[in-house]
Amino acid sequence: MNREPDRIAPSGEALPDDEQALDPRAMAAVMAAQRTTVQRSQARGVRIILCGWALAWIVGFLALWSGDAGGNPLFTLPGLSAWWVFAAAMAAGVITSTIAGARMGRGVQGRSTKAGRLFGLSAAAAFVGLWLLLSALRLHVEIDGATAALLYVGAFVFVVGVVYATGSAMSGSSTQFWFGVAIMALAIGATLLGAPHHLLAYAIVGGGLMLAYTWIIGRSIEVEHGRQA
Repeated sequence: MNREPDRIAPSGEALPDDEQALDPRAMAAVMAAQRTTVQRSQARGVRIILCGWALAWIVGFLALWSGDAGGNPLFTLPGLSAWWVFAAAMAAGVITSTIAGARMGRGVQGRSTKAGRLFGLSAAAAFVGLWLLLSALRLHVEIDGATAALLYVGAFVFVVGVVYATGSAMSGSSTQFWFGVAIMALAIGATLLGAPHHLLAYAIVGGGLMLAYTWIIGRSIEVEHGRQA
């Protein structure tokens, strides 16, 4: 078997083994291993974010459902307490996403990093803009509490679906696209279901979809790792 000759230092001595030129196949293997490590790290961050939001939806929307007199048949939470639980769950989701997102972007530079930052800012602008739009609408149109509950929650959940579906163009993931479509379909179906049980649909179906998507991401990384092993 042919062996590539040692590189020689200016002094005439052979360079140490760790400074020898790598075989092209060895270099390709090292690059593939690094790429796999980055992909697994990114996937781990996405799974943490999704699990965080799944728990936030399950706890938060179940609390709101239990705070409505026509909701949970087992027990009823005081209205103010239900909203505090919901707010705390959403805040926990935001904090988890922020920390996990920061760790995912640590040490990563380039066009993809800028694209991810702009995507996150666009999503935040969409949610803030939607809230301002609905608030402006209520200045001109009288909306009762039940209708507002359907409209606000449904609109925000629909935007979540749009964010994931459009984000698939950046990630190149068809699974992410269909997950976004499923969330949009959930917003429509839950609105058709009506208040207050639309909240239960968001908790069970929405949280379940996020957990299922988390499992799919983990499974796809394991399969890809098995192919490269």
